[in-house]
Amino acid sequence: MKRLKFNPEKCLECRSCMLACSFQHHQEYSIPNARLKISPGVKREFNTIQVCKQCEEKFCLEACPVEAITLDSEGICNVDSETCIGCGMCVEACIYDGIWMNVNTEKAVKCNLCSGSPACVKVCIAKAIEFVEEPSSM
Repeated sequence: MKRLKFNPEKCLECRSCMLACSFQHHQEYSIPNARLKISPGVKREFNTIQVCKQCEEKFCLEACPVEAITLDSEGICNVDSETCIGCGMCVEACIYDGIWMNVNTEKAVKCNLCSGSPACVKVCIAKAIEFVEEPSSM
């Protein structure tokens, strides 16, 4: 399965990835609407990324009481915002902090890899984010 791979040493902290993500999903450039988060390296030497790891466990999917999170044919979890009731059970269940509540909609959001063509990867001039094939076990 292909996943996002982040190299913190290359990250320029420009947030272009977050803006591209927001535009891809909401047609507006808004950092809070991004489905990935780049955080400055406060406790660590380098920046960190917060994004769905497309894990095998799928704790978020199992935790959703209304089945708003589903798997597509590629094994990628997607959140149906129409079905999501905003309870946050999926957020609590994710051990990777890869899903969170959108501050505007109060619904769960997570990276869906832009259906196989991640906008964040395309705009990262430093090549800090890559879309690579990785073994299925995390």
